[in-house]
Formats: sequence, structure tokens, C-alpha cells
Amino acid sequence: MKKEFKKSILFIGLFIVISFGISLFYSKIVMKESILSRTDRQFEQFGNEIKYMILGDSHSQYGLDPDILGESFNFSSSSGSYINAYYKLKHILNNTDKTVKTVILPLDTHSFSSWYFEGPSNSWYWIKYVDFREVGRYRKKSLLYSVLKIQAYWAPYIGKRESFLRFIETKDKERKIINGFIPLDEEPDDMGTLDDKAREIIKHHFEGKKLYDESIMHYFWKALEICDNNNMRVVLIRFPVTQQYMNAALNWIDEKAEEELMRGIKIKYPKATVLDYRNIYFNNPQYFKDADHLNRQGADLFSQLIKGNI
Repeated sequence: MKKEFKKSILFIGLFIVISFGISLFYSKIVMKESILSRTDRQFEQFGNEIKYMILGDSHSQYGLDPDILGESFNFSSSSGSYINAYYKLKHILNNTDKTVKTVILPLDTHSFSSWYFEGPSNSWYWIKYVDFREVGRYRKKSLLYSVLKIQAYWAPYIGKRESFLRFIETKDKERKIINGFIPLDEEPDDMGTLDDKAREIIKHHFEGKKLYDESIMHYFWKALEICDNNNMRVVLIRFPVTQQYMNAALNWIDEKAEEELMRGIKIKYPKATVLDYRNIYFNNPQYFKDADHLNRQGADLFSQLIKGNI
């Protein structure tokens, strides 16, 4: 009995040591080369006066070049929701000396979908910004967010096989990042299969999901509120997509809910600017990397357009 107990203690101790070693390697080496960490370092080195702060998900991350806008930084992240945007804004205001004049946020067809909660959590990164306890309480999922918090500190490598592979292949290290903006210079996807790919993306964003998730809506209004309280202008952009993507999305769009949202923005934050460019490049598939992301050429043109209109 004592032997078995000693073996169990030895096994647990060995597991803790190995887990700690992997965590240390992941946090000090693998995470350091990630796009998220590299973007953070660029932000820390950026000047204190920011004319346009771009936040959001991959649409804004790949679609707006801050160098073209001038004195701007793109602090978007893949699968970044309004929850992430709100807490990043709060962090900037409370923990840095940087001042922001205008905040640019996406207002896309999928921006309020609950699909954001199904992507990789990257808790190791978001623990720096997001109040996990607060979000857990609001979503009535305190246990889940407590586990994510523990994972962030003690086992950030769990579920990160792709991160290790990207590190080995030096994909993130070699990726070009321009003040947070990631240009998509790769060859575009096969446009001949765009209808099928658009339907796949829409299915991923909407099938079995809440189109207007209460938690995401809550933090959207909080993001607008924190901007209003700190005299930061808000620009909400509906980013360009292909006609195939828009056609696939039409079956999911809730026109009544959209009208209520627009009415709410106009009443609560009349100074906010809403720009709808979803259909601007319907006849220019050469400007897209895939069904709903601009490539480098498209992003350059779009950034010039935004610069002229805001």
C-alpha cells in the first residue's frame, strides 16, 4: 500500500515537473514568436498619440493598413470579439500613457454571433487584458472562466498543437506585421470554388449559433460607452466581402434585428459613424484572399478609401 502511494506521489510529482517545463518553454519561447505577442511588442514601442486605433477580428486585422491611415495602430486579432476589444481599450486607458482619438471597430454580419466562443481561447494571452472573473459572472459561466484562468497560468500549452507546429515551421516569426496589420500577400484561393467556400464560412459563423449573442452585445455597448466617456470618436465599419459570401449570408441576416441595432446606435451614440462597404468590391474578386478577407491589394485600396472618408 505504501509502495503504491509512493509511486502515485512520484508520478504526480514527475507530471508536475514535466508540465512546468513545457509551460515554461511554451510561455518563454513559443508564445514570444506568436503573432499576438509580436503585435503587443509593436504596440508597446508605438508612440503615445494614436490617431486611429483599429480593433476587431481578422476582417480588420487583414483589411486596414495603419501606415496608410497614418499615426495609427491595428490592435485587432484573429477571432477577436467585442469582449476582447472592450478590455483592450480599458487596458490602454488605465495602464498606458497612450491617447486615442478615434476607435475603429467592425460591424459585420457575424460580429455578434456566438461562434466567437468556439474558437481557440488563447487564455495565456488574454489574461493580460480580460477580467475573466467579470466575464464569467456575466455569462453565468464562472467555473469555465476559472478553469481558463488556471490554464493561462499553469498549462498554457494545452490544446496548442497548432502553435507548436507554427513555431517549428517559423510561420509566425516570418509573418510580416506592420503596426499590427497583417498583409495577405499569398496567392488568392481558387475563386472557382468560392461559392462552396462562402457557404462553409457562413455555416461556421451561424449554423447552430446565436446570431445576436447577449454577452457579445453587452460588451459591444460597453466598448462604445468607454469610448464616449473618454471622448474617443467611434467609427463602425462593415468590411468588404465577396458577392458569394453576401449571397450565402442573406439566408441568415435578421433584418429586424439589424434595424434595431442601427436604431440603438443612432439613439445612444449619435456621434458614432457607421460605414457600410460590404458590396463595394463585388465586381473585383482580385481584391480578396478568400470569400471574406481582403488581400494586400484590396487592403491598400480600402485603407486609402477609409482614410479619405473619416
